[in-house]
Amino acid sequence: MLKITSLKILSLVLRNFELPAGEAVAVTGASGAGKSLVLRGIADLIPNQGEVSLDDRSRAAMSGALVQGPKVLLLDEPTSGLDGEATMKVEKRLNRFLQDGGSVLFVTHDVEQAKRLAKRRLHIADGHIEERIL
Repeated sequence: MLKITSLKILSLVLRNFELPAGEAVAVTGASGAGKSLVLRGIADLIPNQGEVSLDDRSRAAMSGALVQGPKVLLLDEPTSGLDGEATMKVEKRLNRFLQDGGSVLFVTHDVEQAKRLAKRRLHIADGHIEERIL
């Protein structure tokens, strides 16, 4: 599980966000809106202000670039540049990961992909993050 009490990256603020086991959330928005910054801030790859709570196993898994048995995946456009068949294979693997109790937060420009994988999305526009149900 991923739990964010408060996270501020530049002008973007994310508060009281939870990503429970078995759920995927898409991060959407126009190019340059800050989608990748949110992922990097959560993974502590860029300076940020706030409190992000991950269990130790999840943090180690992310830091080790998908060490065996991660609980949470943070993915930046995981199917960018892939053809339709390869995209479906990746999505199938992500769905298995979710069924096994993993959680996924992923950036995508593909709204249809967001609908296939996630029930919620974080939409970034005009410097604000808004949670939406798909």
